[in-house]
Amino acid sequence: MKNCKVRSSPPSFCSTASIAVSAGSRHFCITVFTVFAFAVFSVPQSLFAGETAELIAAKNRFTQLQHPTEADRQDYILSLTKLRSRFADQGQSEACSAVDAEVLGYPAPENTGGYSKIMVGQWCSPRHEYVYRADGTWSMLPEETGITHGRWRIEGNKFFSSAEVDPEITRAYTIILLTDDDFVFTDGEAVFYETRSR
Repeated sequence: MKNCKVRSSPPSFCSTASIAVSAGSRHFCITVFTVFAFAVFSVPQSLFAGETAELIAAKNRFTQLQHPTEADRQDYILSLTKLRSRFADQGQSEACSAVDAEVLGYPAPENTGGYSKIMVGQWCSPRHEYVYRADGTWSMLPEETGITHGRWRIEGNKFFSSAEVDPEITRAYTIILLTDDDFVFTDGEAVFYETRSR
C-alpha cells in the first residue's frame, strides 16, 4: 500500500491497448482507465493511514449516533484508549498513530468542571509515575533528592504543568479525558495516556 501512487493521467497500458485495437479504441481506452481509476479510488483511504478494521468499526458506531452525549464521547475515548493499549502491546505503531489521530478530534468540553479534584493522586505513564497533590505541586516518583518536580493547575479543559527548572518551563495541554482511572491529554500533536495507580 505504501508504494501505491495515484496518477492524474491514464496509465501507459491504455495507449498500448489503443494501438492493438483499431475500431472503438477510444472507448476501450476510456473503459480501461475508468476501471483502473475506480480500483484505486474505491480503496478506503483509511487503509493508507494505518487504520484497522476495529478502529473503523468503532468510528462508524460513534458517528452513527444522532445526538451523542458527553457520556457517549467519554465511552468512545475509553474504547479507543483500550484499543490503542492493545495495539501498543502488539507493537503496531501505525495503528497506534491512527488511534491518536482519531482521539485528537474529541477534546473534553471547555466548560468542564471538577477536574482538579479528580487529578489529585498518583498516575502512571508508559515511562514514569507521578504524584499530583492538592496544593498544586507534582513530582516524579519515587520521591528523592533531585527528582523532577513542579506545579500544575487545570482551567476548564486546559491542563498546565510547570517544571521547576532554571528557567521554569510551563506547558499547556488540552484534556481529552479525565476520569477516576484514565487521563488522556494532548499538546496539539502528540497524545499522552496515563492511568491512576493510587
